[in-house]
Amino acid sequence: MNQVQLKKTPKLRMAMLGLLVVAMPVFGTMALADTLPPEAGQQAVHPGPIEPLTIRTKTGPVKFAVELARTESEQHQGLMYRRDMAADAGMLFLFKRDRYLAFWMKNTYISLDMIFIKSDGTIVAIVPRTTPMSLDHISPDVPAAAVLEVNAGTVEANGIAVGDVVASAAFPDHPFTDQRAKDQRDPNP
Repeated sequence: MNQVQLKKTPKLRMAMLGLLVVAMPVFGTMALADTLPPEAGQQAVHPGPIEPLTIRTKTGPVKFAVELARTESEQHQGLMYRRDMAADAGMLFLFKRDRYLAFWMKNTYISLDMIFIKSDGTIVAIVPRTTPMSLDHISPDVPAAAVLEVNAGTVEANGIAVGDVVASAAFPDHPFTDQRAKDQRDPNP
């Protein structure tokens, strides 16, 4: 009986190998399903909590409800595959310290204004009206600890400029911290 099993062993091995070759693409595709882009018309999953953020401009405060992108995974996903975004919405990418940052618009369908912010909450650079789907690097020549992405045209429409201050719990060390907390509680400052 052992001889019969030994004679069938090579065939059994070949059959198992064949099954493995056929099954791998199926299971591999199933494993990749979570990494494929959403279908047209679907909106990407929000990567983080939504928090209030106020930019103090020369003409007054401009308020946003922003998604926070803190982890590498959240930052990698960013606003990819979004087809639209509310006028007062945005995404705030947070980093641990001021450093030179580079972004791109890969798989991002909507044009954005990118606002680069130092760790103290001061806006240090603005890149308006980015090109959707572009692989060009967007990297101002100043270090920043955060980037706020908002709809294209928002910066111009609201008079947001370099030197303005971002009021958010994400920037607790800025001198306007107490005022920022008040701005976020009071809907009519």
